[in-house]
Amino acid sequence: MSVYDRIYEQLKPQLHELENLRVVARNKRTSAIIYSVIIGIITILLTLAAIGTFHSLFAGFIVGGIGVGVAYLVYLKTAKQHVSLFFHTFKADIVRSIAESLEPSMIYKPYQGISKSYFKSIGHYSQKIDRYSSEDQFSGTIGKTELHFSELHAEYETTSTDSDGDTSTTWHTIFQGVMFAADFHKHFQTWVMIKPDSESGLFGWIGKKMQQWDSKIIRMENPEFEEHFKVTTGNDQQARYILTPDMQERILKLRRSHGQNIIISFQKDHVYITAPNSNDWFETTLGTNALSKKQVTRIIQQIHHFLKIVNTLNLNTRIWTKE
Repeated sequence: MSVYDRIYEQLKPQLHELENLRVVARNKRTSAIIYSVIIGIITILLTLAAIGTFHSLFAGFIVGGIGVGVAYLVYLKTAKQHVSLFFHTFKADIVRSIAESLEPSMIYKPYQGISKSYFKSIGHYSQKIDRYSSEDQFSGTIGKTELHFSELHAEYETTSTDSDGDTSTTWHTIFQGVMFAADFHKHFQTWVMIKPDSESGLFGWIGKKMQQWDSKIIRMENPEFEEHFKVTTGNDQQARYILTPDMQERILKLRRSHGQNIIISFQKDHVYITAPNSNDWFETTLGTNALSKKQVTRIIQQIHHFLKIVNTLNLNTRIWTKE
């Protein structure tokens, strides 16, 4: 039996209860819409009858629209309670159970995340953050490696004024995805930043030549690693101590599984990874059957996607312990 089948079978009783909640929440929301429309129509007809003239049809629709809005808010309040209960149960029961099944030490806090100050402190992105949110915090220990990761979204704001003097605000994403942090069992006293090297062609050649003049940029021996990444550090010798040929291969493997825009840094005796992804991870929808095995499999894969970083980077190897 595969890990997907095993976890799905374990979750079946909880999934049945969740499906009952989903059906009730969906029906309550549908009822809120139907009742609101009916009340709106009745309000329009009563308004027209009271006024007694076809020319007041517009007024009837205005009053009817107000009736729809009021009715919808009244019924929606009840519906929202059931919808919120469904989503909370999915996170608190299903996602938490999946995380614990994959790794018993994992602690899942759906409404907590990585703080803005912590995210800024790792220095992966330099833009000023004007809006920030983080949720779905996972933390625990795999072998000897302590780790945590969370979904987060950081944005900055720009304003512009058109020819009429009207000002508009636009939000731009700095980072959206998952930030991963783990204890790195190899003591060092410097920092190493590994960012995508997106320069190519003639400009890429010129850029790499210019990089040779930057004392913080180091060149690595692995041609594929050098092609995809730009490495900056505070200490050349210690950076090479961290980025061994084996580690460079492992980071390339990480790039293939987590995307070409990942940023990795080694600092404060930790490894930090930001993996951009616009998908809303660890979530469900009201329209998805809670008993869907496909959905359970997706959540398992999403959590395992980050747990396996410990093995990908070989963080539990005993010879790397700091003692």
